Amino acid sequence: MISGDHMGKYKEAIFDEKIQMSLLEACETDKEYIIVWMFINTGIHSKDLGGLKVKNIDGHNILWRRAKNKKPRREMLPDDIMDRLIKFLNNKRRPKSRTSYLLIVQEIGDRIGLDHLSPMSLRHTFCINLLQEYGNHPQCIDFVAKRMGCSRDVVVQNYIDLHQWVKLGR
Repeated sequence: MISGDHMGKYKEAIFDEKIQMSLLEACETDKEYIIVWMFINTGIHSKDLGGLKVKNIDGHNILWRRAKNKKPRREMLPDDIMDRLIKFLNNKRRPKSRTSYLLIVQEIGDRIGLDHLSPMSLRHTFCINLLQEYGNHPQCIDFVAKRMGCSRDVVVQNYIDLHQWVKLGR
């Protein structure tokens, strides 16, 4: 289980795939499901998800520029997720603010006993999953940085010490 302690502004990643799946299972609506799925599987920021529009859909891909640094991002989505995302984006009452996403994610986390869960926790989970999958070789770090939409330095500075992240996740 993840504690409520935080390391500065960084929220803990969720290492256990069963807990990641439990979060998705705890979603009560398609809106909740697509929010959690997008954060865990694309590493998108709340601000970017809030500003995403249907016009950012190209076949099986979603396209956007990361709000923080304007780096282009693209993710290929499975058909079932793409269908849910399009419905979500077409909903005029969908959440737009970072605070709305934070409250939704916290509520879902509360359902399975996770304290202080945030969209950033799920973005960190996405990055840590990539690093664990691809390793920390220099070329892989560059690949992870591109997928995250951040610089190599940010990946090295914030994520490369997996040992520290593992200690936080226990």
